[in-house]
Amino acid sequence: MRHQRTLSRWAAIWFLAALLVGITGLSVPPAKATPYFSAQTGQSCSFCHENPEGGSTLTPRGYAFRARGYSMDHDQLPARWREFLSLGAGFLHILFAVVWFGAIFYIHLFIKPRALVKGVPKGERVLGLVSIAVLIVTGVTLAWLRVPTWASLIHTTFGIVLLVKVSLFLLMVAVAIFVNTYLHRHLKLDAARSEESQSPGTPGDAHIIYEGQAYDISASKLWPKGEHMRRHQAGQDLTAALADAPHGPEVLERLPKLGPAASSQKTEKLGPTARLLYLLAYVVLALMVGILLCLAWWNWGPPLAQAAQPFRHQAARACIECHKIVSPGIYADWARSAHARSKVSCLHCHQTGAQDPDLNRAHYQVYKKGDNPWSKSEYMTPIAGVVSPKDCSRCHPDEAKQYSVSKHANTLQIIWTIDPWLNFGLNSGLERVNGCFHCHGTVLKQDKDGKLDPMTWPNVGVGRINLDGSKGSCASCHTRHRFAVSEARKPDTCGQCHLGPDHPQIEIWDESKHGAIYRSDGAKWNFSAAPGTWTPGVDYRTPTCAACHMSGSGAITTTHDVTERLSWELQAPLTIRPQDFKPWPAKSSWKEERAKMQAVCKQCHSELWVKSHYEQMDGVIKDYNEVYFKPTKAKLDELYAKGLMPKDALFKSPLWVEFYELWHHEGRRARMGAAMMAPDYSWWHGFYECKKRFVKFHQEADHLIKEHKKAYVAPYFPGATGSTTKPPQIFGPKK
Repeated sequence: MRHQRTLSRWAAIWFLAALLVGITGLSVPPAKATPYFSAQTGQSCSFCHENPEGGSTLTPRGYAFRARGYSMDHDQLPARWREFLSLGAGFLHILFAVVWFGAIFYIHLFIKPRALVKGVPKGERVLGLVSIAVLIVTGVTLAWLRVPTWASLIHTTFGIVLLVKVSLFLLMVAVAIFVNTYLHRHLKLDAARSEESQSPGTPGDAHIIYEGQAYDISASKLWPKGEHMRRHQAGQDLTAALADAPHGPEVLERLPKLGPAASSQKTEKLGPTARLLYLLAYVVLALMVGILLCLAWWNWGPPLAQAAQPFRHQAARACIECHKIVSPGIYADWARSAHARSKVSCLHCHQTGAQDPDLNRAHYQVYKKGDNPWSKSEYMTPIAGVVSPKDCSRCHPDEAKQYSVSKHANTLQIIWTIDPWLNFGLNSGLERVNGCFHCHGTVLKQDKDGKLDPMTWPNVGVGRINLDGSKGSCASCHTRHRFAVSEARKPDTCGQCHLGPDHPQIEIWDESKHGAIYRSDGAKWNFSAAPGTWTPGVDYRTPTCAACHMSGSGAITTTHDVTERLSWELQAPLTIRPQDFKPWPAKSSWKEERAKMQAVCKQCHSELWVKSHYEQMDGVIKDYNEVYFKPTKAKLDELYAKGLMPKDALFKSPLWVEFYELWHHEGRRARMGAAMMAPDYSWWHGFYECKKRFVKFHQEADHLIKEHKKAYVAPYFPGATGSTTKPPQIFGPKK
């Protein structure tokens, strides 16, 4: 009983000590909780601090991180259930670690491993295995909650120490399982053989020996069935064991003496199994000390890894001075930017890790040449030639998040899902790069020397797949190196891509009253207002593309998801609601988004004006769907069903081209013209052309059906040499 009380007392002491250490660690001010921030962001100290050791002046990314309440993105803040799950898992993890480690310490300090040579008691085995199970479950849960990416395990101090800690723990688990299964059975067998081999005349099951004196234990309640504390058996010489016990030999005074033990009694010797137990016991102790060292390292140890290189002011200055010489246009553009005014240098955007996938290895040659005072090896810094939205998100996390879920950022996935030109290889690689991919974006590639593939670069397409895995290019609208918000607000920026026969939004807007007013006095407007403050009627008189689709207006907040505020999918063959567009369905209801757009309109127009405009637009869409598209699609399906046109004829058949351009050219212009109030596009470029196309298609289709004659399909189609393999960077490896 005394033994049990001592065990409970020491367990309580260990638990309280560990709890005190935990509370002390949790009480550290959040601004110094570097391991937590490291786990949250997947970055090192140098991500936020100009000094890689931390605690110094913040970088622009650090200021943005702090301004957002120490969060990369408000949308990524943990949900309430995650917070409680983390608390519960963390508490159980600490509790069972204290119990398990406390038991190990107790055995080494007070019981001594020798007490286990007859086998590990059942209670200790159950306690150990339960503790291991709980630690595994809670440890996996905490890792899932706190480790942001697999890369953070090898690029951050938090991750490296976590890997070491887990490795040491797994070794402890392996030893524990081995001891509690294989070794435990052999210890029991050795103990049984030892008892059987006792020489005649030595004390039996009701006796023990201490310093040559035999004692009768048959009547002792502490020796039920000849066993004490499930560790010591009757018939043993306990002289050595009693020296390690929590009590002294005075307890033997309560037992009857039987006289001197037989001279043939030999001191118990340890066999090979017991010696292995001793070795493993000290191995477990060493592993446990290693785990405790990992816990200390998290809170007080020096950094072991850096996700980004330390920010060096001299290297940053070298970049600026070097480019002032070799590319003065870039320098001049940057020097006039808001970045320059905020002391955001080249390095703040272009710096990367030496092992990152977007590292520009070719740039190292600049430092080897040393052909100007600022390209010396002492300024050598790993950089990424291509700045991606992921890089911009260091300071603009909200904008990057919104952009990442837009149709702009994911336009490559959309066109590879639905576009016949790509899926049937009907245009060449050069036609794609200089046509489709110029706006939609390429999948960037580089060779082993770090040079970008000329078939993928240069490119600033809105859906570009970058080397770091991110999607898009902020420079599509905020062209480098000025990155001016004023430029992105002007219609010419959107008109780079939104023009031509299939999506002439810039021409439509230019024809509208909005465009006419802009041409009249747009030069006087304040396009440089700070983000979130650009106000209709104050900074501008009539909206541009950005004002309607992106900018904040009244109660409607700014967004970089240009697919918000849309209530129709006007570019689809059959006009549908955005949430029904299968290649990229909207996450919100069209009614919610229409209300947002109407709120923007009401900044300058009456409610009656806005409501009537939308009724007209809805009428146009219904007219297009029912009068033009559906009958034509039904006729095309009839040709397919009768075998008069193969489904893969596509552009090889002039009749199929008539169907395609009915919706892709004239049909879009009619609908978009009505949506943006451009009468010439809605009628002469839209419905008027739809009528001609409709009559021509149906005349030819009806003739083929009547004569049961197959439609003409060209045996050769020029430039049909493009690959039909979907990019694995978007769709995964081909199965």
